[in-house]
Amino acid sequence: MKQPARTFAFASDFRSYPPLPILCLDKQNLIAAQPRGAFRRSQITIIKEMRQLLGFRKPTHDKVYTGFIAGTIGGLATFLVDMFFYAVGVTRTMILEQAGYLVLPNGISLDLPSSLMMGAAVHWVVAAVLGVTGAYIIRLTGRDFLWLKGVLYGGFIWVGLHGYLAATAIPDRLLKPDVATSVLTAFSHLLFGLITLLVAGLDRVEAS
Repeated sequence: MKQPARTFAFASDFRSYPPLPILCLDKQNLIAAQPRGAFRRSQITIIKEMRQLLGFRKPTHDKVYTGFIAGTIGGLATFLVDMFFYAVGVTRTMILEQAGYLVLPNGISLDLPSSLMMGAAVHWVVAAVLGVTGAYIIRLTGRDFLWLKGVLYGGFIWVGLHGYLAATAIPDRLLKPDVATSVLTAFSHLLFGLITLLVAGLDRVEAS
């Protein structure tokens, strides 16, 4: 007996996050593969648990708090990625050195523990403010295609804030010493935008 062809269907209403493939037995069962019923309930349960973990126990209209949490998580993720590539020798400067340069006196070594702590404080403040901005973007545009909005938001931060504003205050030897550092900087900004908007989008997610 010939087995029905297996195919993949993508959740059409799973627009706030990247679509997930669902294995189906045949084309006639594509409709049944949509995220309804048990799959939809499990999806909502996971989102609610993540909301509680982040402090979003109740839907809130306070976008400052939502953005602060989202920006902090996004900033932490980019910091870890940046530290990893610096530790393995791919990049020549750290984001904490770049941030510390903005507030430290001239002539101070940027790789001192105290200098790195100052850089971490600057990085955190900037990430939190950008997180609040991202939360208001979601409020204005809705939660559809959050992953796409996050990537575009990260790209805007990379080009506008890093590529233009930061370039006026931080020397090239520190901001963009080589191609590898520039490429990883672009990646970290896209990652920041993606994570920040996905986390901010968890607030006020309700079961339908």
